[in-house]
Amino acid sequence: GETAERAGQHEDAIKWITQAIQFASKLSDEEGKKKTVEHLGRLGRIQFRNKKWSAALTVFKQQQDVAEQTQQTMEIARAIINQAAVLQQQGDLPKSVETLGVGLEISNDIGDMLTEAKALHNCGRIMLQLNKRDDASKRMQHSLQIATKIGWKEGVAMNHAILTQLKK
Repeated sequence: GETAERAGQHEDAIKWITQAIQFASKLSDEEGKKKTVEHLGRLGRIQFRNKKWSAALTVFKQQQDVAEQTQQTMEIARAIINQAAVLQQQGDLPKSVETLGVGLEISNDIGDMLTEAKALHNCGRIMLQLNKRDDASKRMQHSLQIATKIGWKEGVAMNHAILTQLKK
């Protein structure tokens, strides 16, 4: 599915992942539900990259629901943080910050440092949009610390770039 998307075949990618979700959801075992969560995440990311905000939000909520049924806490946090990204794109910054806070708390609780760093970075970007430079800086610095600790190079670079801009 995501390979088709990278080749520019967005509708095919959506169709194939939707079929995979339907197949996986028919499996009654735990593995089938885990695959469903995985495929829903892929579908949501494709919808997000194609700026289909409403569809992406719906899929990420479905991902969260199935992840909750199977007690996949890490996937719950990721689905919530993805919902926050959609809300940000839709311009609902207060709701996005609130939603990020929920995902951030879960990530922190379970020790998912990558998701925590991403959530902090995203929250920092929203603080910039709201012209709250001090809050943005704090979140970016915290994200940078985690990114450095876990070796997330992209996160280190993104946080450095924004922190450099904030110093100007």
